[in-house]
Amino acid sequence: MRRSAAHAGVSVLVLGAAGLAFAPSAAAGESPPDDGPVVVATGLDNPRQLTWGQDGELLVAEAGSGGDTCVTLPAPPGAPAEELAETVCAGTTGGVTVIEHPGHGGSAHRVVDGLFSIAGADGSFAVGSNGADATDVPGEYVVAETYVAMGLPPELAAAPGAEQLGHLLVVGTGGGEQFVLPYADIAAAEAAQNPDGAQVDSNPYAVLFVDPTPDRATGTDGYALVADAAANAVWKVQPDFAGVPADCVDAACIPTYAITVFAAFPTPPDDDLTPEFVPTSLATDDAGNVYVGGLGSEVTGAAEVRQFAADGTETGGWGGFTGITGLAVDGSGEHLYVSQLFGSATPAGPPSGPVGNVVAVDVAAGTYRSVDVPFPGGVAVDDHGRVYVAALSVAPAEGVAATPVSPASEGGQVWQISFGGSADVGLPVAFPLDTGGEWVTAEPTATPLPDVCGGLLLSPGDVTGEWRVTRDETGDRIEYRGASTVDLVGPDGTVLVDELDIGGSGEEFYAADGSAAFTVNGPDLIWAFPEEVAPLAELGLPAAFYWTSGTFADTISAEGVVEITSVPADAVDLCSLLP
Repeated sequence: MRRSAAHAGVSVLVLGAAGLAFAPSAAAGESPPDDGPVVVATGLDNPRQLTWGQDGELLVAEAGSGGDTCVTLPAPPGAPAEELAETVCAGTTGGVTVIEHPGHGGSAHRVVDGLFSIAGADGSFAVGSNGADATDVPGEYVVAETYVAMGLPPELAAAPGAEQLGHLLVVGTGGGEQFVLPYADIAAAEAAQNPDGAQVDSNPYAVLFVDPTPDRATGTDGYALVADAAANAVWKVQPDFAGVPADCVDAACIPTYAITVFAAFPTPPDDDLTPEFVPTSLATDDAGNVYVGGLGSEVTGAAEVRQFAADGTETGGWGGFTGITGLAVDGSGEHLYVSQLFGSATPAGPPSGPVGNVVAVDVAAGTYRSVDVPFPGGVAVDDHGRVYVAALSVAPAEGVAATPVSPASEGGQVWQISFGGSADVGLPVAFPLDTGGEWVTAEPTATPLPDVCGGLLLSPGDVTGEWRVTRDETGDRIEYRGASTVDLVGPDGTVLVDELDIGGSGEEFYAADGSAAFTVNGPDLIWAFPEEVAPLAELGLPAAFYWTSGTFADTISAEGVVEITSVPADAVDLCSLLP
Protein backbone atom coordinates (compact mmCIF):
# COMPACT_ATOMS: atom_id res chain seq x y z
CA MET A 1 0.00 0.00 0.00
CA ARG A 2 1.44 3.36 -0.93
CA ARG A 3 0.20 6.82 -1.55
CA SER A 4 1.77 10.10 -2.57
CA ALA A 5 4.72 10.42 -4.92
CA ALA A 6 6.24 12.80 -2.40
CA HIS A 7 7.63 9.69 -0.81
CA ALA A 8 7.24 7.22 -3.65
CA GLY A 9 8.01 3.68 -2.66
CA VAL A 10 7.88 4.36 1.07
CA SER A 11 4.52 3.51 2.54
CA VAL A 12 4.17 0.07 1.06
CA LEU A 13 3.71 -1.02 4.62
CA VAL A 14 0.40 -2.83 4.67
CA LEU A 15 0.40 -6.50 3.71
CA GLY A 16 -2.34 -7.70 1.41
CA ALA A 17 -3.07 -11.27 2.56
CA ALA A 18 -4.69 -13.76 0.23
CA GLY A 19 -7.64 -14.47 2.47
CA LEU A 20 -6.58 -18.00 3.38
CA ALA A 21 -8.58 -19.83 6.01
CA PHE A 22 -6.44 -20.99 8.91
CA ALA A 23 -7.19 -22.06 12.45
CA PRO A 24 -6.54 -19.52 15.23
CA SER A 25 -2.85 -19.13 15.97
CA ALA A 26 -1.10 -20.81 18.85
CA ALA A 27 1.28 -19.05 21.18
CA ALA A 28 4.96 -19.32 20.39
CA GLY A 29 7.00 -21.74 22.48
CA GLU A 30 10.30 -21.38 24.27
CA SER A 31 12.30 -18.31 23.34
CA PRO A 32 15.31 -16.29 24.46
CA PRO A 33 14.91 -13.34 26.82
CA ASP A 34 12.95 -10.41 25.43
CA ASP A 35 15.84 -7.99 25.98
CA GLY A 36 17.87 -9.21 23.01
CA PRO A 37 19.02 -12.08 20.82
CA VAL A 38 21.15 -15.03 21.88
CA VAL A 39 24.18 -15.62 19.66
CA VAL A 40 24.16 -19.34 18.91
CA ALA A 41 27.20 -19.55 16.60
CA THR A 42 29.93 -17.19 15.40
CA GLY A 43 32.74 -17.32 12.87
CA LEU A 44 30.58 -18.34 9.90
CA ASP A 45 31.50 -17.58 6.30
CA ASN A 46 28.59 -15.65 4.71
CA PRO A 47 25.87 -17.81 6.37
CA ARG A 48 22.72 -18.14 4.28
CA GLN A 49 19.94 -20.77 4.36
CA LEU A 50 19.05 -22.48 7.65
CA THR A 51 17.38 -25.91 7.65
CA TRP A 52 16.91 -28.82 10.03
CA GLY A 53 18.86 -32.08 9.86
CA GLN A 54 17.45 -35.53 10.49
CA ASP A 55 18.30 -35.54 14.19
CA GLY A 56 17.17 -32.01 15.03
CA GLU A 57 20.50 -30.32 14.36
CA LEU A 58 20.48 -26.90 12.67
CA LEU A 59 22.19 -26.80 9.26
CA VAL A 60 23.83 -23.60 8.03
CA ALA A 61 24.73 -23.17 4.37
CA GLU A 62 27.90 -21.07 4.15
CA ALA A 63 28.61 -19.35 0.84
CA GLY A 64 32.28 -19.18 1.79
CA SER A 65 34.68 -16.26 1.54
CA GLY A 66 36.27 -16.67 -1.88
CA GLY A 67 39.84 -17.90 -1.95
CA ASP A 68 43.38 -17.30 -3.14
CA THR A 69 42.72 -17.01 -6.88
CA CYS A 70 41.99 -13.32 -7.43
CA VAL A 71 41.23 -11.25 -10.50
CA THR A 72 40.69 -7.52 -10.85
CA LEU A 73 37.71 -7.06 -13.15
CA PRO A 74 38.10 -4.23 -15.65
CA ALA A 75 35.81 -1.25 -15.48
CA PRO A 76 33.27 -0.82 -18.31
CA PRO A 77 34.52 1.11 -21.36
CA GLY A 78 34.65 4.83 -20.69
CA ALA A 79 34.16 4.47 -16.94
CA PRO A 80 36.73 5.70 -14.41
CA ALA A 81 38.69 2.53 -13.65
CA GLU A 82 39.77 3.75 -10.22
CA GLU A 83 36.13 3.88 -9.14
CA LEU A 84 34.64 0.81 -10.75
CA ALA A 85 37.42 -1.78 -10.94
CA GLU A 86 36.71 -4.63 -8.53
CA THR A 87 38.80 -7.49 -7.26
CA VAL A 88 37.06 -10.83 -6.83
CA CYS A 89 38.57 -14.00 -5.45
CA ALA A 90 37.59 -17.64 -5.79
CA GLY A 91 38.32 -20.78 -3.84
CA THR A 92 36.76 -23.76 -2.08
CA THR A 93 35.81 -22.08 1.19
CA GLY A 94 32.07 -22.82 1.09
CA GLY A 95 30.44 -25.56 3.10
CA VAL A 96 27.76 -26.67 5.52
CA THR A 97 27.92 -26.28 9.30
CA VAL A 98 25.89 -28.20 11.85
CA ILE A 99 24.81 -26.67 15.16
CA GLU A 100 23.94 -29.41 17.63
CA HIS A 101 21.12 -28.58 20.08
CA PRO A 102 21.01 -24.87 19.15
CA GLY A 103 18.40 -24.09 21.81
CA HIS A 104 20.62 -25.41 24.58
CA GLY A 105 24.02 -23.88 23.89
CA GLY A 106 25.15 -26.60 21.50
CA SER A 107 28.39 -26.54 19.53
CA ALA A 108 28.90 -25.83 15.82
CA HIS A 109 31.16 -27.70 13.43
CA ARG A 110 31.62 -28.06 9.67
CA VAL A 111 30.26 -31.26 8.14
CA VAL A 112 30.86 -30.27 4.49
CA ASP A 113 33.93 -28.45 3.19
CA GLY A 114 35.48 -27.56 -0.13
CA LEU A 115 32.52 -25.97 -1.93
CA PHE A 116 33.20 -23.30 -4.55
CA SER A 117 32.96 -19.66 -3.48
CA ILE A 118 33.46 -16.27 -5.12
CA ALA A 119 33.71 -13.13 -2.98
CA GLY A 120 35.21 -9.69 -2.76
CA ALA A 121 38.84 -9.35 -1.79
CA ASP A 122 37.79 -9.01 1.87
CA GLY A 123 35.63 -12.16 1.72
CA SER A 124 32.33 -10.29 1.95
CA PHE A 125 29.19 -10.62 -0.18
CA ALA A 126 30.17 -14.10 -1.32
CA VAL A 127 28.23 -16.24 -3.77
CA GLY A 128 28.49 -19.99 -3.74
CA SER A 129 26.79 -22.63 -1.62
CA ASN A 130 23.85 -20.42 -0.63
CA GLY A 131 21.43 -23.22 0.28
CA ALA A 132 21.68 -26.67 1.84
CA ASP A 133 19.36 -29.36 3.19
CA ALA A 134 19.74 -32.87 4.54
CA THR A 135 18.34 -35.79 2.54
CA ASP A 136 16.77 -38.94 4.00
CA VAL A 137 20.13 -40.73 3.71
CA PRO A 138 22.29 -40.31 6.83
CA GLY A 139 25.27 -38.07 6.18
CA GLU A 140 24.01 -36.90 2.77
CA TYR A 141 23.20 -33.31 1.83
CA VAL A 142 21.92 -31.42 -1.20
CA VAL A 143 23.45 -28.01 -1.86
CA ALA A 144 22.39 -25.21 -4.24
CA GLU A 145 25.53 -23.80 -5.84
CA THR A 146 25.30 -20.42 -7.56
CA TYR A 147 26.00 -19.71 -11.23
CA VAL A 148 27.86 -16.84 -12.89
CA ALA A 149 25.83 -16.12 -16.00
CA MET A 150 28.22 -13.66 -17.63
CA GLY A 151 31.05 -16.16 -17.48
CA LEU A 152 34.11 -16.27 -15.28
CA PRO A 153 37.52 -14.83 -16.10
CA PRO A 154 39.76 -17.71 -17.25
CA GLU A 155 41.72 -17.69 -13.99
CA LEU A 156 38.56 -18.26 -11.92
CA ALA A 157 36.98 -20.71 -14.38
CA ALA A 158 40.09 -22.89 -14.08
CA ALA A 159 40.11 -22.80 -10.29
CA PRO A 160 39.39 -26.10 -8.50
CA GLY A 161 35.70 -26.51 -7.76
CA ALA A 162 34.41 -24.22 -10.53
CA GLU A 163 32.65 -27.23 -12.10
CA GLN A 164 30.17 -27.06 -9.21
CA LEU A 165 28.70 -23.77 -10.40
CA GLY A 166 25.07 -23.83 -11.47
CA HIS A 167 24.43 -27.30 -10.05
CA LEU A 168 22.44 -28.99 -7.36
CA LEU A 169 25.24 -30.76 -5.53
CA VAL A 170 24.89 -34.04 -3.68
CA VAL A 171 27.44 -34.32 -0.89
CA GLY A 172 28.08 -37.57 0.96
CA THR A 173 29.97 -37.62 4.25
CA GLY A 174 29.66 -41.24 5.35
CA GLY A 175 32.55 -43.31 6.62
CA GLY A 176 34.64 -40.30 7.52
CA GLU A 177 35.10 -39.36 3.87
CA GLN A 178 33.44 -36.74 1.68
CA PHE A 179 32.45 -36.78 -1.96
CA VAL A 180 30.93 -33.85 -3.86
CA LEU A 181 28.85 -34.69 -6.91
CA PRO A 182 27.68 -31.89 -9.26
CA TYR A 183 24.45 -33.81 -9.73
CA ALA A 184 21.72 -31.82 -11.48
CA ASP A 185 22.69 -29.07 -13.96
CA ILE A 186 20.28 -26.29 -12.99
CA ALA A 187 21.90 -23.72 -15.29
CA ALA A 188 21.45 -26.05 -18.25
CA ALA A 189 17.76 -26.52 -17.38
CA GLU A 190 17.31 -22.76 -17.41
CA ALA A 191 19.01 -22.50 -20.80
CA ALA A 192 16.77 -25.23 -22.20
CA GLN A 193 13.43 -24.31 -20.60
CA ASN A 194 13.61 -20.62 -19.54
CA PRO A 195 10.29 -20.85 -17.65
CA ASP A 196 9.90 -17.11 -17.00
CA GLY A 197 10.41 -16.28 -20.70
CA ALA A 198 12.91 -13.53 -19.88
CA GLN A 199 16.69 -13.44 -20.05
CA VAL A 200 18.45 -16.79 -19.68
CA ASP A 201 20.11 -16.63 -16.29
CA SER A 202 20.45 -18.96 -13.33
CA ASN A 203 21.32 -18.56 -9.66
CA PRO A 204 20.38 -21.60 -7.55
CA TYR A 205 19.92 -20.05 -4.13
CA ALA A 206 17.88 -22.28 -1.80
CA VAL A 207 17.03 -25.97 -1.69
CA LEU A 208 14.34 -28.03 0.02
CA PHE A 209 14.51 -31.81 0.22
CA VAL A 210 11.07 -33.43 0.09
CA ASP A 211 10.42 -37.01 1.21
CA PRO A 212 6.80 -37.74 0.22
CA THR A 213 6.80 -41.14 1.98
CA PRO A 214 9.04 -40.85 5.06
CA ASP A 215 7.96 -44.29 6.29
CA ARG A 216 9.51 -46.02 3.29
CA ALA A 217 13.15 -47.01 2.96
CA THR A 218 15.61 -44.19 2.47
CA GLY A 219 16.70 -43.14 -1.00
CA THR A 220 13.60 -44.39 -2.81
CA ASP A 221 11.39 -41.44 -3.79
CA GLY A 222 12.73 -38.20 -2.34
CA TYR A 223 13.25 -35.16 -4.53
CA ALA A 224 14.60 -31.63 -4.24
CA LEU A 225 13.07 -28.24 -4.92
CA VAL A 226 15.57 -25.54 -5.92
CA ALA A 227 14.77 -21.83 -5.79
CA ASP A 228 16.55 -20.30 -8.79
CA ALA A 229 16.65 -16.56 -8.14
CA ALA A 230 17.81 -15.51 -11.59
CA ALA A 231 15.55 -17.90 -13.51
CA ASN A 232 12.48 -16.73 -11.55
CA ALA A 233 11.56 -20.35 -11.02
CA VAL A 234 11.50 -23.19 -8.53
CA TRP A 235 12.80 -26.39 -10.09
CA LYS A 236 11.86 -29.92 -9.11
CA VAL A 237 14.75 -32.37 -9.37
CA GLN A 238 13.38 -35.92 -9.30
CA PRO A 239 15.93 -38.79 -9.25
CA ASP A 240 14.94 -42.08 -10.91
CA PHE A 241 15.75 -44.45 -8.06
CA ALA A 242 13.90 -47.30 -9.78
CA GLY A 243 16.43 -47.22 -12.60
CA VAL A 244 19.39 -48.04 -10.35
CA PRO A 245 20.39 -51.74 -10.49
CA ALA A 246 20.37 -53.56 -7.17
CA ASP A 247 23.96 -54.77 -7.76
CA CYS A 248 25.28 -51.39 -8.97
CA VAL A 249 28.88 -50.32 -8.48
CA ASP A 250 30.27 -46.75 -8.23
CA ALA A 251 28.88 -44.45 -10.97
CA ALA A 252 26.19 -46.93 -11.92
CA CYS A 253 24.60 -46.28 -8.52
CA ILE A 254 23.96 -42.63 -9.36
CA PRO A 255 20.34 -42.31 -10.50
CA THR A 256 19.44 -40.27 -13.54
CA TYR A 257 17.11 -37.36 -12.91
CA ALA A 258 14.42 -35.20 -14.46
CA ILE A 259 14.23 -31.43 -13.95
CA THR A 260 10.76 -29.92 -14.22
CA VAL A 261 9.26 -26.58 -13.25
CA PHE A 262 7.50 -26.65 -9.88
CA ALA A 263 6.64 -22.93 -10.05
CA ALA A 264 7.52 -20.03 -12.33
CA PHE A 265 7.19 -16.30 -11.74
CA PRO A 266 7.20 -14.53 -15.13
CA THR A 267 6.79 -10.79 -15.55
CA PRO A 268 4.82 -9.29 -18.45
CA PRO A 269 6.72 -9.21 -21.77
CA ASP A 270 8.75 -6.05 -22.38
CA ASP A 271 7.88 -4.80 -18.90
CA ASP A 272 10.85 -3.18 -17.19
CA LEU A 273 8.73 -1.64 -14.44
CA THR A 274 7.17 -4.52 -12.54
CA PRO A 275 9.63 -5.89 -9.96
CA GLU A 276 10.59 -9.49 -10.58
CA PHE A 277 9.73 -12.11 -7.97
CA VAL A 278 13.32 -13.49 -7.62
CA PRO A 279 12.77 -16.60 -5.44
CA THR A 280 15.37 -16.83 -2.67
CA SER A 281 13.88 -19.05 0.03
CA LEU A 282 11.84 -22.20 0.58
CA ALA A 283 9.97 -23.69 3.52
CA THR A 284 7.31 -26.32 4.16
CA ASP A 285 4.73 -27.11 6.84
CA ASP A 286 3.52 -30.43 8.22
CA ALA A 287 0.78 -30.65 5.59
CA GLY A 288 3.34 -30.55 2.78
CA ASN A 289 2.53 -27.02 1.61
CA VAL A 290 5.52 -25.25 0.09
CA TYR A 291 6.24 -21.59 0.79
CA VAL A 292 8.44 -19.55 -1.55
CA GLY A 293 9.92 -16.19 -0.60
CA GLY A 294 10.98 -13.69 -3.26
CA LEU A 295 13.42 -10.81 -3.17
CA GLY A 296 11.11 -8.58 -5.23
CA SER A 297 14.05 -6.97 -7.09
CA GLU A 298 14.90 -5.25 -3.78
CA VAL A 299 12.07 -2.77 -4.39
CA THR A 300 10.46 -1.55 -1.19
CA GLY A 301 7.26 -3.47 -0.55
CA ALA A 302 7.56 -5.63 -3.68
CA ALA A 303 8.76 -8.84 -2.03
CA GLU A 304 6.24 -11.64 -1.54
CA VAL A 305 5.67 -15.02 0.03
CA ARG A 306 3.68 -17.46 -2.13
CA GLN A 307 2.09 -20.69 -0.89
CA PHE A 308 1.77 -23.83 -3.03
CA ALA A 309 0.25 -27.25 -2.53
CA ALA A 310 2.62 -30.19 -2.83
CA ASP A 311 1.65 -30.61 -6.49
CA GLY A 312 2.67 -27.03 -7.36
CA THR A 313 -0.81 -25.49 -7.33
CA GLU A 314 -0.62 -21.94 -5.99
CA THR A 315 -2.97 -21.54 -3.02
CA GLY A 316 -2.24 -18.11 -1.57
CA GLY A 317 0.33 -15.56 -0.58
CA TRP A 318 1.36 -12.46 1.32
CA GLY A 319 2.86 -9.26 -0.11
CA GLY A 320 4.37 -5.99 1.01
CA PHE A 321 7.76 -7.23 2.21
CA THR A 322 11.14 -5.78 1.30
CA GLY A 323 14.04 -7.93 0.11
CA ILE A 324 13.16 -11.41 1.42
CA THR A 325 16.29 -13.51 1.97
CA GLY A 326 14.97 -16.14 4.38
CA LEU A 327 11.70 -17.84 5.23
CA ALA A 328 10.41 -20.30 7.82
CA VAL A 329 6.97 -21.58 8.76
CA ASP A 330 5.85 -23.53 11.79
CA GLY A 331 4.40 -27.00 11.36
CA SER A 332 0.79 -25.84 11.52
CA GLY A 333 1.27 -23.09 8.95
CA GLU A 334 0.01 -20.54 11.48
CA HIS A 335 3.19 -18.45 11.79
CA LEU A 336 5.58 -17.23 9.11
CA TYR A 337 9.04 -15.84 9.83
CA VAL A 338 10.42 -13.64 7.06
CA SER A 339 13.90 -12.12 6.74
CA GLN A 340 13.92 -8.65 5.19
CA LEU A 341 17.38 -7.67 4.05
CA PHE A 342 16.48 -3.97 4.10
CA GLY A 343 13.78 -3.82 6.77
CA SER A 344 14.23 -2.17 10.13
CA ALA A 345 12.30 -1.47 13.30
CA THR A 346 14.93 0.88 14.71
CA PRO A 347 13.00 3.62 16.56
CA ALA A 348 15.46 6.50 16.33
CA GLY A 349 16.48 8.30 13.18
CA PRO A 350 18.54 7.16 10.18
CA PRO A 351 20.33 3.81 10.48
CA SER A 352 23.66 3.97 12.27
CA GLY A 353 24.58 0.40 11.38
CA PRO A 354 23.48 -2.48 9.18
CA VAL A 355 19.75 -2.62 8.53
CA GLY A 356 17.58 -5.70 8.34
CA ASN A 357 14.92 -7.50 10.35
CA VAL A 358 12.85 -10.62 10.73
CA VAL A 359 9.06 -10.23 10.65
CA ALA A 360 6.84 -12.72 12.47
CA VAL A 361 3.46 -13.06 10.77
CA ASP A 362 0.47 -14.45 12.66
CA VAL A 363 -1.46 -15.75 9.67
CA ALA A 364 -4.90 -16.07 11.25
CA ALA A 365 -4.79 -12.78 13.14
CA GLY A 366 -3.11 -10.85 10.32
CA THR A 367 -0.63 -9.23 12.70
CA TYR A 368 3.09 -8.60 12.39
CA ARG A 369 5.96 -8.20 14.82
CA SER A 370 9.56 -7.40 14.04
CA VAL A 371 13.06 -7.89 15.45
CA ASP A 372 16.09 -6.09 14.03
CA VAL A 373 18.81 -8.38 12.68
CA PRO A 374 21.79 -7.01 10.71
CA PHE A 375 21.79 -8.33 7.13
CA PRO A 376 19.62 -11.37 7.90
CA GLY A 377 19.72 -14.50 5.78
CA GLY A 378 18.02 -17.83 6.38
CA VAL A 379 15.43 -18.41 9.10
CA ALA A 380 14.38 -21.60 10.90
CA VAL A 381 11.79 -22.38 13.59
CA ASP A 382 11.77 -25.56 15.67
CA ASP A 383 8.90 -27.56 17.14
CA HIS A 384 9.02 -25.46 20.32
CA GLY A 385 8.59 -22.17 18.46
CA ARG A 386 12.22 -21.14 18.87
CA VAL A 387 13.33 -18.96 15.95
CA TYR A 388 16.85 -18.84 14.53
CA VAL A 389 18.30 -16.53 11.89
CA ALA A 390 21.57 -16.12 10.01
CA ALA A 391 22.88 -12.68 11.01
CA LEU A 392 25.55 -10.68 9.16
CA SER A 393 24.92 -13.04 6.27
CA VAL A 394 27.18 -11.10 3.89
CA ALA A 395 30.28 -11.19 6.13
CA PRO A 396 33.14 -13.71 6.21
CA ALA A 397 34.01 -15.61 9.36
CA GLU A 398 36.64 -13.14 10.55
CA GLY A 399 34.52 -10.08 9.84
CA VAL A 400 35.27 -7.05 7.71
CA ALA A 401 37.62 -4.22 8.64
CA ALA A 402 36.47 -0.62 8.65
CA THR A 403 36.97 1.45 5.50
CA PRO A 404 36.65 5.19 4.84
CA VAL A 405 33.05 4.60 3.70
CA SER A 406 31.83 1.79 5.96
CA PRO A 407 32.23 0.67 9.57
CA ALA A 408 33.81 -2.61 10.63
CA SER A 409 31.59 -5.67 10.81
CA GLU A 410 31.74 -8.85 12.83
CA GLY A 411 31.79 -12.21 11.10
CA GLY A 412 28.75 -14.26 10.15
CA GLN A 413 26.62 -15.57 13.00
CA VAL A 414 23.43 -17.44 13.88
CA TRP A 415 21.08 -15.86 16.43
CA GLN A 416 18.12 -17.13 18.38
CA ILE A 417 15.55 -14.34 18.54
CA SER A 418 12.34 -13.66 20.40
CA PHE A 419 9.33 -11.56 19.43
CA GLY A 420 7.95 -11.42 22.97
CA GLY A 421 9.13 -7.86 23.53
CA SER A 422 8.10 -6.59 20.08
CA ALA A 423 5.08 -4.36 19.70
CA ASP A 424 2.31 -5.80 17.55
CA VAL A 425 1.86 -2.93 15.11
CA GLY A 426 -0.23 -4.90 12.66
CA LEU A 427 2.17 -4.04 9.86
CA PRO A 428 5.28 -5.56 8.37
CA VAL A 429 8.22 -3.24 8.90
CA ALA A 430 9.88 -1.62 5.92
CA PHE A 431 11.43 1.77 5.33
CA PRO A 432 11.18 4.54 6.36
CA LEU A 433 12.69 4.45 9.81
CA ASP A 434 11.24 6.40 12.70
CA THR A 435 12.91 9.82 12.68
CA GLY A 436 12.61 10.42 16.41
CA GLY A 437 10.31 13.43 16.07
CA GLU A 438 12.67 15.24 13.69
CA TRP A 439 12.09 16.42 10.13
CA VAL A 440 14.79 14.87 7.94
CA THR A 441 15.57 14.75 4.23
CA ALA A 442 13.25 12.26 2.58
CA GLU A 443 14.67 9.18 0.87
CA PRO A 444 12.19 8.40 -1.92
CA THR A 445 12.75 5.39 -4.13
CA ALA A 446 11.63 4.59 -7.66
CA THR A 447 8.09 3.19 -7.73
CA PRO A 448 6.80 1.11 -10.66
CA LEU A 449 3.15 1.59 -11.66
CA PRO A 450 2.66 -1.01 -14.40
CA ASP A 451 -1.13 -0.53 -14.50
CA VAL A 452 -1.11 3.27 -14.75
CA CYS A 453 -1.12 5.01 -18.15
CA GLY A 454 0.18 1.92 -19.93
CA GLY A 455 3.03 1.54 -17.49
CA LEU A 456 4.90 4.23 -15.58
CA LEU A 457 7.91 4.45 -13.30
CA LEU A 458 7.93 7.24 -10.74
CA SER A 459 11.57 8.14 -10.42
CA PRO A 460 12.77 10.60 -7.75
CA GLY A 461 13.51 13.99 -9.26
CA ASP A 462 16.33 16.40 -8.56
CA VAL A 463 14.51 18.14 -5.69
CA THR A 464 13.79 16.25 -2.47
CA GLY A 465 11.60 17.40 0.40
CA GLU A 466 11.49 16.34 4.04
CA TRP A 467 9.53 13.82 6.05
CA ARG A 468 8.89 13.03 9.68
CA VAL A 469 8.12 9.40 10.50
CA THR A 470 6.56 8.18 13.73
CA ARG A 471 6.21 4.47 14.45
CA ASP A 472 4.58 3.19 17.63
CA GLU A 473 2.05 0.67 18.85
CA THR A 474 -0.80 2.57 17.15
CA GLY A 475 0.70 2.38 13.67
CA ASP A 476 2.87 4.32 11.20
CA ARG A 477 2.50 8.06 10.58
CA ILE A 478 4.36 9.69 7.71
CA GLU A 479 4.32 13.48 7.32
CA TYR A 480 6.03 15.26 4.46
CA ARG A 481 6.69 18.84 3.38
CA GLY A 482 8.91 21.03 1.21
CA ALA A 483 9.79 21.33 -2.46
CA SER A 484 9.95 17.98 -4.23
CA THR A 485 9.86 16.71 -7.83
CA VAL A 486 9.41 13.41 -9.61
CA ASP A 487 10.05 12.14 -13.14
CA LEU A 488 7.43 10.08 -15.01
CA VAL A 489 9.28 7.41 -16.98
CA GLY A 490 7.76 5.17 -19.66
CA PRO A 491 8.20 1.41 -20.03
CA ASP A 492 11.09 1.88 -22.47
CA GLY A 493 12.99 4.14 -20.06
CA THR A 494 12.05 7.40 -21.79
CA VAL A 495 11.44 10.33 -19.44
CA LEU A 496 7.91 11.41 -20.34
CA VAL A 497 7.55 14.20 -17.77
CA ASP A 498 10.67 15.75 -16.24
CA GLU A 499 10.72 17.30 -12.76
CA LEU A 500 6.98 17.33 -12.06
CA ASP A 501 6.26 19.48 -8.99
CA ILE A 502 4.89 17.34 -6.13
CA GLY A 503 5.88 19.69 -3.31
CA GLY A 504 2.56 19.73 -1.49
CA SER A 505 2.53 18.86 2.20
CA GLY A 506 0.63 15.87 3.51
CA GLU A 507 0.20 13.12 6.02
CA GLU A 508 -0.52 9.38 5.91
CA PHE A 509 -1.41 7.10 8.79
CA TYR A 510 -1.46 3.30 8.66
CA ALA A 511 -3.13 2.07 11.84
CA ALA A 512 -2.46 -1.16 13.68
CA ASP A 513 -5.99 -2.37 12.96
CA GLY A 514 -5.42 -2.21 9.20
CA SER A 515 -7.20 1.08 8.54
CA ALA A 516 -5.55 4.08 6.91
CA ALA A 517 -6.06 7.83 6.56
CA PHE A 518 -4.62 10.29 4.05
CA THR A 519 -4.46 14.08 3.75
CA VAL A 520 -2.50 15.31 0.72
CA ASN A 521 -2.18 18.94 -0.37
CA GLY A 522 -1.33 20.03 -3.90
CA PRO A 523 0.74 20.13 -5.93
CA ASP A 524 0.93 16.36 -5.89
CA LEU A 525 -0.30 13.20 -7.59
CA ILE A 526 -1.90 10.01 -6.32
CA TRP A 527 -3.07 6.71 -7.72
CA ALA A 528 -5.96 4.79 -6.26
CA PHE A 529 -5.95 1.65 -4.19
CA PRO A 530 -8.41 -0.92 -5.62
CA GLU A 531 -11.09 -0.10 -3.06
CA GLU A 532 -10.86 3.61 -3.96
CA VAL A 533 -11.42 3.28 -7.71
CA ALA A 534 -15.23 3.16 -7.62
CA PRO A 535 -15.68 5.93 -5.02
CA LEU A 536 -13.37 8.20 -7.02
CA ALA A 537 -15.25 7.45 -10.23
CA GLU A 538 -18.53 8.44 -8.54
CA LEU A 539 -16.96 11.86 -7.91
CA GLY A 540 -15.76 12.14 -11.51
CA LEU A 541 -12.11 11.51 -10.65
CA PRO A 542 -9.79 9.14 -12.52
CA ALA A 543 -7.86 6.40 -10.72
CA ALA A 544 -4.61 8.39 -11.08
CA PHE A 545 -4.63 12.18 -11.06
CA TYR A 546 -2.52 15.31 -10.52
CA TRP A 547 -3.51 18.63 -9.01
CA THR A 548 -1.82 21.89 -8.07
CA SER A 549 -3.95 23.32 -5.26
CA GLY A 550 -6.48 22.10 -2.76
CA THR A 551 -6.56 18.92 -0.71
CA PHE A 552 -7.38 15.29 -1.24
CA ALA A 553 -8.37 13.45 1.93
CA ASP A 554 -9.95 10.11 2.63
CA THR A 555 -10.03 7.19 5.05
CA ILE A 556 -10.08 3.45 4.42
CA SER A 557 -11.44 1.26 7.18
CA ALA A 558 -9.97 -2.09 8.12
CA GLU A 559 -12.88 -3.65 6.19
CA GLY A 560 -12.06 -1.64 3.05
CA VAL A 561 -14.82 0.97 3.34
CA VAL A 562 -13.71 4.27 1.77
CA GLU A 563 -14.86 7.72 2.89
CA ILE A 564 -13.60 10.63 0.77
CA THR A 565 -13.81 13.89 2.69
CA SER A 566 -12.04 16.34 0.37
CA VAL A 567 -11.17 16.50 -3.32
CA PRO A 568 -9.20 19.16 -5.22
CA ALA A 569 -11.08 21.22 -7.79
CA ASP A 570 -8.32 21.20 -10.42
CA ALA A 571 -7.56 17.46 -10.56
CA VAL A 572 -6.60 16.19 -14.02
CA ASP A 573 -6.05 12.67 -15.29
CA LEU A 574 -2.36 11.87 -14.82
CA CYS A 575 -2.24 10.30 -18.27
CA SER A 576 -3.22 13.64 -19.83
CA LEU A 577 0.17 15.04 -18.78
CA LEU A 578 2.06 12.52 -20.89
CA PRO A 579 3.23 13.36 -24.41
